[in-house]
Parts: sequence; structure tokens; C-alpha cells
Amino acid sequence: MADTELNYIQLDALREVSTVAAGNAAKSLSTLLNKPVDIEVPRIQVDSLKNVAGTLGLDDNLVAVVHFSIGGHVEGNILLILTVDESLKLVTVLTGEDVPQGGNLDDMGLSALKELGNIAVGSYVNALSQALKGKISQSIPEYELDILGEILGRILNDSTPGESHTVIVESILTIEEVVCNTDLVFILRPQVAKDVVKGLGV
Repeated sequence: MADTELNYIQLDALREVSTVAAGNAAKSLSTLLNKPVDIEVPRIQVDSLKNVAGTLGLDDNLVAVVHFSIGGHVEGNILLILTVDESLKLVTVLTGEDVPQGGNLDDMGLSALKELGNIAVGSYVNALSQALKGKISQSIPEYELDILGEILGRILNDSTPGESHTVIVESILTIEEVVCNTDLVFILRPQVAKDVVKGLGV
């Protein structure tokens, strides 16, 4: 894999893993909430870390991020990224309590977002573990509300942008007809990214 370029077959393999993960996450959320849940993965792409904010259209935007570090067979970071409005809308659906636009999340709201991240990222990690036939662990979720570039800088303070690739999984989460757009960003060092693609058999 030169720089951040993947061919169609390699992207399709990553998309397949992401689709399996989305299906598992939807089932888990549906059981937890006792509501119909659907998660679609309309697009997946690979880019350099320095381009993430621009690729997502969030250059100078305040975002809500639930992030995890992963280790074991694959090492890196996974971020669940939401705009502030989407995070408030999602918390309202998850908790059943209305959160006004521009309002602050209370402990229950933060807990709901972290649990959503746990389920979504856990499903992705499990799907990737099965595909690669190796054990991958994940940390407890951490929440941050800030400019995306600032968050990335703090999470990856021991890396430079040119040293990491990002797999961006765009997702559409629907809970009882309420639609939320989310982005799952999987950050890997170049060699790790190559090893993942190779491990998927492509």
C-alpha cells in the first residue's frame, strides 16, 4: 500500500468488515434500547491523518468524540465522531430525555454516548479480530468536546500526521426513524495499515 492508496478489492474487504460490524452493532443497540435500529455504511475511504478534518468537512468545527486505543494484534486508535447537534439528538433518542440544541450533556448523556461508542467500536474490533484471526483489545471510552484537530493532536501526541493512515467509515445510524450521521475513524501507523490489508487476504 503506497501512501494512502488502496485498490477497489482492498477497500471492498475493509467495507465488508465494516458492514459486518455495523450489523452486529445494530443488533446489540436494538436489544439494549428495545427499539428498531439500523446502521448503514454508505462509504469507506482511506486518507492521511493530516487530512481527516477536511475530509469530514469539520476543519474548524466543534465536535463530540468518543475515542479508544486498541492493542494486541492491531494497534491504533478508533474515534467515533459526531457534530455537536448530532450528539445531542442521539442522546435524546438514547435516553428518552430532550436535550436542547446548544445544551450541555449531563452524566447520563455522557454515559449514553460512551456506551454507544463501546458497542459500535466493540463490534468493529470483534469483526476485525475474526477477519484477521487475532485478538484485539480496546480501552475504556474517553469523551472530548473540542475542535477535531485539537483532539487528534492530544490523542496522538507521540505521532506526526505523516506517520499515520486513517480508515474513515461513514455511517448512518437510524433509531426509530431518527437518523444520525456518524463517522468512525480508525487510525493506524503505515506498516500496521499494510499488515491489516494483508491479513484480510488482499
